[in-house]
Amino acid sequence: MKVFVLSKEGKPLMPTTPRRARVWLKAKRARVVRRDPFTIRLRFATQQHTQPAKVGVDTGSKHVGIAAITNGEVVFQADVHLRDDIAEKLKQRHRYRRNRRGRKTRYREARYDNRRRPDGWLPPSLQSKSQATVRAVRFIALFLPVGQITVEVGSFDTQKMQKPDIAGIEYQQGELEGYLLREYLLERFQRTCVYCGAQGVPLEIDHLIPKARGGSNRASNLTLSCRPCNQRKGQQTAAEFGFPGVQAKARVPLKHAAHVSSLKSRVIHDLQAIFGESQVSITYGYETKYKRVQVISAQVPLERRRGDCLRDRRGGQAIGNSPSDPLSRTGPISAFQWSAQRAQVLGPAHFARVQALRIGKDQRRRGLHRGTAGERSVRHQRRHQREESGRGHATQIGTASASHPGLDNYSTAGPGEHQKGERRFLPKLKRGAPAPP
Repeated sequence: MKVFVLSKEGKPLMPTTPRRARVWLKAKRARVVRRDPFTIRLRFATQQHTQPAKVGVDTGSKHVGIAAITNGEVVFQADVHLRDDIAEKLKQRHRYRRNRRGRKTRYREARYDNRRRPDGWLPPSLQSKSQATVRAVRFIALFLPVGQITVEVGSFDTQKMQKPDIAGIEYQQGELEGYLLREYLLERFQRTCVYCGAQGVPLEIDHLIPKARGGSNRASNLTLSCRPCNQRKGQQTAAEFGFPGVQAKARVPLKHAAHVSSLKSRVIHDLQAIFGESQVSITYGYETKYKRVQVISAQVPLERRRGDCLRDRRGGQAIGNSPSDPLSRTGPISAFQWSAQRAQVLGPAHFARVQALRIGKDQRRRGLHRGTAGERSVRHQRRHQREESGRGHATQIGTASASHPGLDNYSTAGPGEHQKGERRFLPKLKRGAPAPP
């Protein structure tokens, strides 16, 4: 946890610890200016030596992820929820204005067709999301010295999302090629109501997902139904109406993919205008995924990754694989394949370093490093006493067993020991004490 600090002039400084902030506040050398995130402002002059923070922005249609890093440590992170009620509020405003114009003024011709849109114009709903993203970055700049901003953007092939095997001229041939919309629906559903199967009756176009609940006028969201079925369905989806098979024909909406593709240019342009072109860089989703795999592979302990791919001794089948682990594999795997896959993900240099650390860890377990098993160490004294007592105790047991046939190996204890089963309880030794003779 860090406390953000502002200079006496109000400029952002490097974050400090809660303890130091508490001392300053108690001594009246600082005052609180913001509770969330907790920020203080100094009352004394200080130098302006700062390390610029790096801010990462992950754009989206519903949420925007943002984080700030200084000196390799995450000091601020947030999830910005974007508004999705702008379009509905604009419609409501339009109704209010139309009603007021009819009550207060005489008739006049509509003038909505003579408006000119400036370059870079966005619909109000997308404009709100773009401004919210830029506002979040400017908010961080109020209490952190922002030096570099990295924006992750995404480009979506919407046609390939609907048809993965599309190629070539098929991009120019849409779903309605050679058809009008109504003719296409009649041909697709064979002039039959999809709910009751009625034929030879007047059919109406029905939305599988109603427009009042976010549905669109795309052909994949339209179907045919008779008037009684359409009225009974009302504002329900086809699945709620009792026809999940019909609902499955509706494809995944592309609204959010289109929003992200439209927002990226505006967000980058606005950030460059505020912070400068040299301070704003662009990255893509596939680069973030590759780096995430490397970070996860480097942070997960080596023994855990080996344990996730244990092999059954009888059949060599990999068991315990974790689907989220990028190094886990299914099926039989040899030691050579395991090493090759790990070196491919981590890199040869990192793999060699991990192996060296593992060898050193095994040596520490055996007590072979830095003299921990020296002559004056507690470990050496216990081992020496155990060996000596074991040799002498074996002679006593052999003698006792010969004179008393009824006694076994667990019935006689050596001098100075209390025996319980096979475990011997040795007296405690002090560090640095000489070893027993």
